[in-house]
Amino acid sequence: MTITGNFIGGKTVISSSNETMPVYDPATGKAVREVTGVNRAGSLRGDSGCSRCV
Repeated sequence: MTITGNFIGGKTVISSSNETMPVYDPATGKAVREVTGVNRAGSLRGDSGCSRCV
């Protein structure tokens, strides 16, 4: 299954976390990909864009 990063601050950010969450197609209810989990530390990385939001 395809694993996608988080779109933060105009960039795709891949988390260092090993956690992923399924993304479901609402029409079929089937998982179509997974998104990497992100924690507070990952969202506050300088290049992510979120550091200026918090």
